[in-house]
Amino acid sequence: MIQTQTHLSQEWIDFLQIITNSNPIDVETVKKFVKVRYNQFPTDQQMKDYYEDVFSKSTNDVNRKKWHQQDKNLLIWCMTKHLMSQNRFELIPNNNDWDYVSKVLCVDKNLVELKWISHLHSNLKISNWSKEEDQILISIANDHYYKNNWTELTIKFNSISQTQRYPKQIRERWNNVLNPNISRSYWKKEEKIQLLQLILNYGKKWSKIQNELNGRSENQIKNQYNGIIRNLKRFNVQEIEEKLLIQAIIQNPDQKLSLTVTQFMSDYLARKEASKNAQSLKYNQQTESLIQKKTCIDPLPQQNNIQLQEKVNQCKETHQQMLETSIQQNSYFSIPQQQQYQTNPIAFNQCFQNNNYSNYYTNFHQQNQQYYNYIHYNQIQSQLPYSSYQFRYY
Repeated sequence: MIQTQTHLSQEWIDFLQIITNSNPIDVETVKKFVKVRYNQFPTDQQMKDYYEDVFSKSTNDVNRKKWHQQDKNLLIWCMTKHLMSQNRFELIPNNNDWDYVSKVLCVDKNLVELKWISHLHSNLKISNWSKEEDQILISIANDHYYKNNWTELTIKFNSISQTQRYPKQIRERWNNVLNPNISRSYWKKEEKIQLLQLILNYGKKWSKIQNELNGRSENQIKNQYNGIIRNLKRFNVQEIEEKLLIQAIIQNPDQKLSLTVTQFMSDYLARKEASKNAQSLKYNQQTESLIQKKTCIDPLPQQNNIQLQEKVNQCKETHQQMLETSIQQNSYFSIPQQQQYQTNPIAFNQCFQNNNYSNYYTNFHQQNQQYYNYIHYNQIQSQLPYSSYQFRYY
């Protein structure tokens, strides 16, 4: 036994009993007939909960003009389940189907049909308007246009016409083509300035701008603005600069557009260069301040520098002592030469290469340091202090 809430209709309760054991909806099958924006259709329980908790409580609200996406999902789900219960797998409802679903959802039959049509993959929606359709729309538009209720106007139109249209088509056809209040004359300069001011206020909301710019259709407004922007592109105006340039045009309505653009670009580039220089100066000041902070005297780094300098001086002294010891122990240098090389270690190194190597290796060449004929071992041994000792070879 299905538990129900008191505000639910008997048609809804009977409908739930009919589809209790039905299969889940295949979203790919649905996509063949209507437009859906998801890859997985909501479950039966989700649709049931949404109708009972939300949709059924606001369906009869006279101020509710717009259907939300979940409302549309509910309609598609309900119609698909109804057709599946009759073993009809092509989602092509007839007049009886509209009547049945409207009672289940407690929604006007024409509105149900209209919402379904707006989701169809149908060539009727993009077909050209006929003279008969234009005459029907003209005959009924005066009663509904000023109410701005395009859904109501569309329902009335579809009940008379042999073809079906949806609200967006009706609105665009009336506003852009059939409305007798639309002006076909050239745009005056005052109109262009007013258009630019409205775009600054509302952005590119053409329908809202049309309500304030009397006598011009949405298409006329859009085309006029795009034409102005195309002219600006000739002056290499970037998109980020459009708003600033529009403000400049509005502030100088009596000046020619070309002069306004030229003056604006000159002033804009000058301000841009000044801003760039100011940023560069600020960056340099910040960098200099950062360097000064890093170079401030800190007790710990100063102590480390002193210790490092002491180690360097100690290494220099050790190196000098090693040089002096080497010079004193070298029997090839006279005392004056030793004194000279103590004060000039570089000269000592050069002399060591030129004299010492050449004394031991007669064919020594400093450039490549190759030794072709080495002196016999006995000749070197005779010059050593322990040359009197005899070493045996094992």
